[in-house]
Amino acid sequence: MPKPSIKPVSKTIPNRRTLLKAKPKPSLRHQILDAATTRFAEHGYGGCSMRDLAAELDVTPTSIYHHFKDKEALYVEVCNRRFAMAAEQLGQAFNQKASAEKQLLAFLESLVTLLEGDRVYFRLVQLQLLERSIEDVRQLSTMAFLPQYKSLQKLIRLGFPDLHPGRCAFNLYTLALGYAQFRSIRLAFPKDIEVGHGPREIAQLIFESVLKRNSMPPRSRASKSAKPKAGSAP
Repeated sequence: MPKPSIKPVSKTIPNRRTLLKAKPKPSLRHQILDAATTRFAEHGYGGCSMRDLAAELDVTPTSIYHHFKDKEALYVEVCNRRFAMAAEQLGQAFNQKASAEKQLLAFLESLVTLLEGDRVYFRLVQLQLLERSIEDVRQLSTMAFLPQYKSLQKLIRLGFPDLHPGRCAFNLYTLALGYAQFRSIRLAFPKDIEVGHGPREIAQLIFESVLKRNSMPPRSRASKSAKPKAGSAP
């Protein structure tokens, strides 16, 4: 009986790349959303052409309309996705183990970082506020701000019970948006005027402006605002 032949073992070591699974390519729908997000942020709603978007992706406009009914449907999906991502990111600032003051500061720092560091997100917020209808602005508030707004109110009630939680939460948002809106002007201020450019410094300033300044005891407020009587020593 003939002995089975033994084949020599290959000494070739497999390339590491062949051992790793190829990263799956994003679906066309995700590619469309990613490209459209950048285009809407850079050019606005009116400046984003579906033909240009299709050319960038090397597909036909029909391929885009297969996934999205029209440009409006694409824009709404872009905003919903981006604002949901931002809401999740901001929600991570709330840590129940920390004090109310520390959580508020952490949230403000995250918000300022997001607004100033993610220009795509900030531009989409601007588009909603400046170019869209009242209903779109309400949608923005519901998607991007409302969940954190309720958490802010709760923390303000705990840490600053003498203040109005709704007004203070609203003022925290508006000041953060204002700092991001006028970022280029702010950076041009002389160093002796500018309080600092970092998110932590800006968050601290907003926090003190809205919460610390307004939470002074009534007597302290009266004593600071009271004018000296005539004839009294300065």
